[in-house]
Amino acid sequence: MKEIIRDILKRLSDVTGLAYVSADWGQLTMEQPPVEWPCALVEVTVPAYVTSSVEIQEARAVVSVTLADYINAGISPYMLTEEYEQEMRIYAIIDRVHDVLQGLNTQGYSPLVRASTRKTKAIPGVRAFVVEYETQWTDEAVRAELSPVRPDVEVNVSCKK
Repeated sequence: MKEIIRDILKRLSDVTGLAYVSADWGQLTMEQPPVEWPCALVEVTVPAYVTSSVEIQEARAVVSVTLADYINAGISPYMLTEEYEQEMRIYAIIDRVHDVLQGLNTQGYSPLVRASTRKTKAIPGVRAFVVEYETQWTDEAVRAELSPVRPDVEVNVSCKK
């Protein structure tokens, strides 16, 4: 999973308009989030593993990219064009993020495919969306060489009368 997160963070760091890119460790749940706006937070969850054998499992993962921006004023039809663009920039960022993530893959996992986009609750003044992508990979367990439970021990037993 860490390779996927690393690859995504690298791609997102090149997206025009994002001021902060990081793994999601709960930054938006804090009263004063330690981020810069707009931001992208990445998380990978594996809701299902399909077992082929004791050593092989197919991981089906969901990559969640939370895109958030601080909004300091309400939107009205009377806003200046620049203010309106500032308020609506999150939608352009969603499109740019999708452009760099759709189909992203390496040898370790299948291409990312967008599954959903939804608005999510955030702290007051923050507009946030979660864009979810699906991917999968094969997880092959490397079995450690087994050692005997008891090493070869010479046992001497004697009985006394």
